[in-house]
Amino acid sequence: MKEIYCFQVEVNDKGWQGPYRFFEKVEDAVKSMRMAVARRIKFARAERRKVHHLKVWDDRPTGHLGELRSQTITVWLGKDFHEFRVFAYQLHDAPCV
Repeated sequence: MKEIYCFQVEVNDKGWQGPYRFFEKVEDAVKSMRMAVARRIKFARAERRKVHHLKVWDDRPTGHLGELRSQTITVWLGKDFHEFRVFAYQLHDAPCV
């Protein structure tokens, strides 16, 4: 079985949004996640919202059982708490019937 990776975001602990794109390599999912975080920070600053408590955590992809390394990013944008995390999903080879 093959694993695929994606990042998802949760705002104010109200449930995970996404996934929007899937990647074959965890490094590509982390890179895409970091670009999405930078984009949200840029828009928050343009709206004059305070950006604070940005933290990058070493982590494993959620749903992955091995020792694959990843990241989780948390940040406050104004009054909203954002958590970005990489998830791993199993890609099954069996055809859909």
